[in-house]
Amino acid sequence: MNKTLDKLIDSAKSIKYMPSYMDEWVTPLSVDFWREMRGFDKFNLKAYEWIRKHAPTIAALENPNDCAHVQIQLWKLIGTWQENGIILVNGKTNKVFFDHDHRDNALEPIRPLKNKPRKLEITNTSSDYLISGRPMTWASQKQVDAINTIQEVPYKINQHVLQAMKRHIVLSDDQHIESYCIEYAKKEQEHEYYLPCFLDWRGRIYTDSGSLLSYQNGDIHRALCDYAENYAVDISCAYFKLFLQHLQDEYNINVDNYAHILNDPYYGIEKKIYKSKDKVWCRYRAALALYECLQYGETSYIMQQDATCSGMGHMACIMKDARLAYHTALRTKIDKNEDLYSVTASHAVENNRFFTYKEYGKEYDVSSLLENKEVYDELSSRKSAKKPVMIIAYGSSIMGIARGWLNDADVKYTLEEDQKEIDVLDKLTWGQVINKNEIPFPKTVKAAREAGVKPGHLLLCLANAYSRSLQLLFPSITEFINFMKQVSQKTFNLHNRSVQWKSPIGMFCFNQKAVTLEKDINFTVPYSKSRGISEVLQNVASTAGQSPNRIHSIDAAVMLYSCSLAFKENIPVSPIHDSWGTRIIDCIKIKEIVRQGMIDTHMELSFNELDGLPTKSIPNKGSWDINDMSISLIS
Repeated sequence: MNKTLDKLIDSAKSIKYMPSYMDEWVTPLSVDFWREMRGFDKFNLKAYEWIRKHAPTIAALENPNDCAHVQIQLWKLIGTWQENGIILVNGKTNKVFFDHDHRDNALEPIRPLKNKPRKLEITNTSSDYLISGRPMTWASQKQVDAINTIQEVPYKINQHVLQAMKRHIVLSDDQHIESYCIEYAKKEQEHEYYLPCFLDWRGRIYTDSGSLLSYQNGDIHRALCDYAENYAVDISCAYFKLFLQHLQDEYNINVDNYAHILNDPYYGIEKKIYKSKDKVWCRYRAALALYECLQYGETSYIMQQDATCSGMGHMACIMKDARLAYHTALRTKIDKNEDLYSVTASHAVENNRFFTYKEYGKEYDVSSLLENKEVYDELSSRKSAKKPVMIIAYGSSIMGIARGWLNDADVKYTLEEDQKEIDVLDKLTWGQVINKNEIPFPKTVKAAREAGVKPGHLLLCLANAYSRSLQLLFPSITEFINFMKQVSQKTFNLHNRSVQWKSPIGMFCFNQKAVTLEKDINFTVPYSKSRGISEVLQNVASTAGQSPNRIHSIDAAVMLYSCSLAFKENIPVSPIHDSWGTRIIDCIKIKEIVRQGMIDTHMELSFNELDGLPTKSIPNKGSWDINDMSISLIS
């Protein structure tokens, strides 16, 4: 454990006159506060924003008629931590900083453990923490058992990859964590290590090493992370044939080019400027794994297999939509040009009337750009459609999609009071778009600029095109999202809170959001002489988030359940949300296990949040039988 975290928890537990309902909250809240604050550039936390994040959830469960009372308890934590010399609170801005030695300690990324983590237990008095900002008792025993097993898998630093990085990699000044990772790997290169995990409030798994040297982190970290023990590989087996296909599909690696990649990690890459998203080192590690298998008949490589459009795959199961199941690879293996992203993109460009946008009396039309063949081909590609389709299917608005593209291009803007976002986008110029190359359709951007089309107009029209295409092709997605929004609104109308539910693996899931009605800028922080900013809060329904959060909880349940099944067969798993990392020799068996986990989870799925609501069941279900699911659901 970290000494700063220890002191946060110990100080919180020592507070007198704290109501009994806070007993099981102080440890997870201390851990959440620490996670929010730690890292190289995290010193932007405002005390009242952290309190706003947690107080509505606690109040809705423990003290529903007095959120202000819960806020005071959280302010007691802030004041106590300040009086104990752990943090400082700026009275004017309310920004929080770690004090003295604790600041230096927090600047260091959390390192992996050198010893096997202690097993977690569920008790009311436990100091264990598993769920970010939530009591340990919200977890199910099945989750705790699975996490305990996942955490016991040992890893090692791949020495060959590390030496290649020393020879070839050049990092920019702002790539702090990548630089730190390599330096740490040099110092600890001989040690086995472990990656303790935690869950978010929906049950999704995260490694708690700050992702340093983690299979969940970016390119450098994943490339260095190997299983601690080598395992034998028989290149005549079916699993090796699947591994070869995986290398070709994922990294364009084959027996003819892997040696070139080992000689030059940037082989075939035009610009040798390191960017994590290019997966230069994951590709290198994959080529090395192929070499190891062919030359030595053994490796320690972690082979990751991803689900195809996993969120929409869950919707296909819930809605029993055979067509959606096919295009999310649940029924059979499909080529990428048949998946949800590709067919949505193709359908969009075949209907140029989709490339328009209307709102608040403004009308934009970029359909003429499709007359340019390069633009047509680019916008019909899987790459262009992937991100918008992914977030549309989770309920994102057209404006939200455009905003996402702009964020990727480093365009930041804030809305003034009563200002409409479309007015901001309407005035946006290409000169304000800093990293145009980060927008995934550069030829379309070039054609739009030459045609005098503004960036905001282009992005809104493209977002609308992909959204309309998806809704027309797969109406069950929209039906499910709208149904979950109705459930959320009806729950709020009846109970003045968000939806509560049990995930398929038994975890209690709940998160209440609130908006600020007014602020008191002269608030005195309890147990402290400093000033703070307190807020009067009002709960909101959060209807847009209900569908994605419910789907994420199902996705997380499938992951943990399938991990449990795998461990019973002595198969170690390194999970990344909807991706299963295993040994190459287990790559076929894990597909069978995930299929079984998916079927079992959906057969047991209950929308218990519908109890007491006028709506009793999900409407307009199809007839697809999920028992016909294929093992092709991950690849």
